[in-house]
Amino acid sequence: MIKKIIILGGGVSGLACAYFLPKHIEKIIFESEEKPGGLLYHPRGFAVTRSQDLYQLCLELGLESEMVFSADAAKRRFVWMDGALHAFPGVIGTPWSFALFKMLMSEWKKPVVSSEETIDQFARRRCGEKIASTLFDAMAVGVFGGDSQALSCNASFPSLKNAELKYGSLTKAFFKKRRGKDRGLFSLKGGAERLAHVLAERLGESLRLGERVLRVEKKEGVVHTQKGTYEADLVISALPVQALRSLFDLKHVEIPHRTVYAICCTYDKQIRLPQGFGYIVPRQQKSPILGVSFDTQIFPDSLKTQFTIMTEGSISKAIACVEKHLGIPSPDYIRISKGNIPQYTLGHEERICRLQAEIPEVPLLGNYLRDVSVNGCVRQAKELVSHLFHGK
Repeated sequence: MIKKIIILGGGVSGLACAYFLPKHIEKIIFESEEKPGGLLYHPRGFAVTRSQDLYQLCLELGLESEMVFSADAAKRRFVWMDGALHAFPGVIGTPWSFALFKMLMSEWKKPVVSSEETIDQFARRRCGEKIASTLFDAMAVGVFGGDSQALSCNASFPSLKNAELKYGSLTKAFFKKRRGKDRGLFSLKGGAERLAHVLAERLGESLRLGERVLRVEKKEGVVHTQKGTYEADLVISALPVQALRSLFDLKHVEIPHRTVYAICCTYDKQIRLPQGFGYIVPRQQKSPILGVSFDTQIFPDSLKTQFTIMTEGSISKAIACVEKHLGIPSPDYIRISKGNIPQYTLGHEERICRLQAEIPEVPLLGNYLRDVSVNGCVRQAKELVSHLFHGK
């Protein structure tokens, strides 16, 4: 019978897991950093219809009055290609309009393939080279900062493969699936970090900030930190995969990742930006940036202008690139955050199964498993707790 649980990691996965645990369970959450939430910095907000677990968690925490919702302009997305911004998905007047029309006339005739393939292979097979190298590549960049020629379609965008298997084609799926109204994006007045702070307040002294785990005796449920030794009936890991591999000496399973920098650029005055969410740059454009989100277009602010650049390279080159794209001056302030985005490359599901098999005594949580989104982390935490205590 489980009476005490230790959770390794105080990012959103660990905090959510601790929150969902039954009240009678004694718990300790160890976080090596001095603040909770890990890399929970998300100025762009979360899609209401695709983030229901996160949305409901915010409501449970009493944060309804702190929620802010996106402007209608945020529904417009762009792709930067051949020196200009183009509407996404852009049925008319874009470099891929003809290819998109051609795809709609023929995609439904293509045979179904159930085996694993990359996003690029899937898109070329069903939609053609032009759509694959523009729209699908933009999707891979926008979600993973990744390469559509390396990422597994089955693991990265399972809904696409499921649509093909269930309906026979993406075109048929589009017309047959019931789609709810686009309810836009939501965030919190204090930013996404506010969620971490509220969860930390709820957990109180159970959350041990600035306490690094040094060693785990997983079979015995013993955890050694720089401040002491603790025992529990169960140890759950919500650590980033690199820290997990190091702590448990997992040499045979590696989850690749990309290091991406988010450069938040702020102006003390109104700067004219395109009316929309932002834009993605397909990798074929060989740009120093991956994309830009127009933060104060998504959540309007009458006093300042703010946008966030995503890049894997030089900070100065990325800022100069966006200034040239948009014809704007240099920002008054910049804030840089760094994150590692897991890459669900071919064979990802097999690697996750092998990883779990290496440490079966320790349930795993994290965005490296099956969903990189914050909502995915919350959902996985809720599902793990439900499985442990309700057998679901």
